[in-house]
Amino acid sequence: MYRVNQYPAFANVAYARNALMFERRLELALEGHRFYDLVRWGTAKTVLESYSAFEGGILSSFAGLTFDASDAIYPIPQQQIDRSQGVLTQN
Repeated sequence: MYRVNQYPAFANVAYARNALMFERRLELALEGHRFYDLVRWGTAKTVLESYSAFEGGILSSFAGLTFDASDAIYPIPQQQIDRSQGVLTQN
């Protein structure tokens, strides 16, 4: 059971960060932000492959999926590169 309440205090930075991740997971569920949060926090590979290992035991189409960090890198729009006058380069 999860009780919605204010946090009295955070013991350290790691505890606060975990609380923030959990709150975003609950509040933004089914809104399409989870993948981008996982990539931003650097936990995408661990979480997605763990999910694949668990769910793969039930649905074979999820078995053996791997996450490559290059899958989360999107190209910089050409219009932005042009506007930067050579400051930005394509990744």
